[in-house]
Amino acid sequence: MRSAAIALMLLVLALPARADHFSIHEVQKTITEQITAFRSGDHARAYELSAPNVRENYPTLASYMALIKDSFQPIADARAFVFGPVDEINISTITQEVIIEGSDGGTYQAFYTLELQGDGVWRITGVTIQQANDRLI
Repeated sequence: MRSAAIALMLLVLALPARADHFSIHEVQKTITEQITAFRSGDHARAYELSAPNVRENYPTLASYMALIKDSFQPIADARAFVFGPVDEINISTITQEVIIEGSDGGTYQAFYTLELQGDGVWRITGVTIQQANDRLI
């Protein structure tokens, strides 16, 4: 019995240390800032919130915005959005689900992948998006 209590105590003590490297608030703040930047027309700020791998593949703001317009328009003109579950892939990579209401009235399910950068800031490394059939905001 005493061994179980000690094991439980050690587990509880380990949890805050794990939270030090992963802040859901900071991850969601990055996503919120990007969606807000798109909606306000601050495309340069939205681009800045992307990770270096994205900026390497789309080295100009124009090429990045062409991608957004072609494949991610529901995000760029989102009417509303809510956060779903988050999945920690490893100590520096997470996936965050976001349910989005597009300007077309459709509901979309987006999965953002973010990586913790060397400067301690979470940046968006990729997004997948699909239309959701049943989920509403």
